[in-house]
Amino acid sequence: MSDTDRVREWVETKVIRPAKARGDRVFTVTAGDVHRELGLKNRVPVVCQALKSKRFLHENHLVLKDMSGPPSGLSTTVRFTYEIVSGSADRESTAKQQHPLLGLRGVAKDIFRQLGGGEYFIKKERERFAAAVDRAAQDDNTESGFARVWQSVVALSGENFSTVKGLSFRYALTGDAVWIERDGSKVNQALTRGEFRKAWERWPVSGPGELQDLRGPAYIFAILSDSRVQKRARF
Repeated sequence: MSDTDRVREWVETKVIRPAKARGDRVFTVTAGDVHRELGLKNRVPVVCQALKSKRFLHENHLVLKDMSGPPSGLSTTVRFTYEIVSGSADRESTAKQQHPLLGLRGVAKDIFRQLGGGEYFIKKERERFAAAVDRAAQDDNTESGFARVWQSVVALSGENFSTVKGLSFRYALTGDAVWIERDGSKVNQALTRGEFRKAWERWPVSGPGELQDLRGPAYIFAILSDSRVQKRARF
């Protein structure tokens, strides 16, 4: 079972079913809680993508009412608020009964039997799809993925930024060195392209505390988590 399937199964079993049993129409799931309960490591993006996927919403008859957290939408602090849509299962059943294509039911039965059964075939297809998604996510952390991020950093030189503590700053570039400017004065400390590269390899992170071994973690986090950088780099 892929990590994506594990996420969907855990939330359905531990959160959705109990909510329906209690008669709750609205409930909230935090990405970090799911990530921790499943014992995953550095799989927060997979958790967030699974929790907002159309397939997850459709299979559980849910509407995503709100998603709060960092602009990237890929953090342990992201909270998903869902509403259970009543009667959706009945409407789907009625629609299926009226659909003319239902007359074709069973046509592919022999084909699936040769492939090991319908459930086996679907399971394998899900595994292939999940593997492709994982490969795509890993590609974003390659040098080509970071190149887009660095181009965004270069393009936004001179713009106003703010740390998580509300300190305003700008930066200027000299080659591959980023010089921070605060209150019109340059901070005597250059942040190198390599520092940003190391931070990007760990992304997403929830705050500068996870970058303390790097130079200028507060500034690096503020720049990489800024919505303008994310939009340009297509996180």
